[in-house]
Amino acid sequence: MDQFLNRFKCLDCDIDVEDEEYISRLEEMYFKEIISPKKKHGEMVSFIENQLGASRNKIADLGEMTAESVDLLFDLEKSEDAESKADRVVWVLPENESNKVFYDDFNECYYRMNAEPKIVIVYLEAKDSFVSNSSLLEFALLIYRGMNQEEIDKKTPEYKNYLNTIYMLGEMLENIDE
Repeated sequence: MDQFLNRFKCLDCDIDVEDEEYISRLEEMYFKEIISPKKKHGEMVSFIENQLGASRNKIADLGEMTAESVDLLFDLEKSEDAESKADRVVWVLPENESNKVFYDDFNECYYRMNAEPKIVIVYLEAKDSFVSNSSLLEFALLIYRGMNQEEIDKKTPEYKNYLNTIYMLGEMLENIDE
């Protein structure tokens, strides 16, 4: 994962986020890094489990603090009731050397007791998106999933968000290294 993330570090980037050419500048910088076509749900699940090493869990099997963070993520999908949330799959990211960058950032943001909360990933079906209680991981997942060529060609809001996310990920990685 480190190789993937390091592609997006923004060394000496001189971009004014308030410049009207902001998105055009991002396109120039990151055009070669855009992943296309957009990966399907199953491809993302395979990446989460095989590359990141995340394990599937039920909310009831999580520690209290981790379960609370999962509830907040599911609240992003307003249609969920408590019973259906309990049955949903949650991936827990292992705390190991290959995921160190995510936990280093996570530990800066959250006070943890007894290794709680853990970093989790959930799939929001209504939004067809993977979200996490780790911003860094969520950005990496969004970028890894990619964009369809049609969205790129039409410069859709999703495409502009994708470019902005690449830039924000680079900025976050720079701040972690400092």
